[in-house]
Amino acid sequence: MSNILEKETEQKKDNKKLEISEKDRRAFLTALKIGYYKEFHKQGILSDEELEYLINLQAKYTA
Repeated sequence: MSNILEKETEQKKDNKKLEISEKDRRAFLTALKIGYYKEFHKQGILSDEELEYLINLQAKYTA
């Protein structure tokens, strides 16, 4: 337990921010959106065609 607290204290001392590249940020947001689309489809909010269109649209913008 104290080992965890020591690590947290060291991290606070460093005060470094986690940074990701723009490419990785965009990939994460794309995956997040597609996950939402799939959940909406699962709930019946989106049709098969709408789901396919939205996924293809995301692929177009991330390519």
